[in-house]
Amino acid sequence: MAWVGMNIAKCKHHSEELERQRVKLDKLLHLIDGEAGKIRGNWNGSDAQRFQSDWQSKHKHNVQQAISFVAKLKKQLDQEIAEQQRTSH
Repeated sequence: MAWVGMNIAKCKHHSEELERQRVKLDKLLHLIDGEAGKIRGNWNGSDAQRFQSDWQSKHKHNVQQAISFVAKLKKQLDQEIAEQQRTSH
């Protein structure tokens, strides 16, 4: 028979790691956004405008969605841990 259940301590560790990775992504987003701003001051023309537009309208949003997704994963795992703790006691 297959093992069923949850190693709560290890899953709590995984939840903490998800949070650490979410924070790293958030910091990375701010660093990239800062670099994009610096580029704006050093590059002019239609290619530069397209670059900035793509970053602001597409790529930045994609990174923000990834950050949100990791936060949702952590929240779901935390809820599952809490449920497991309730049913195990």
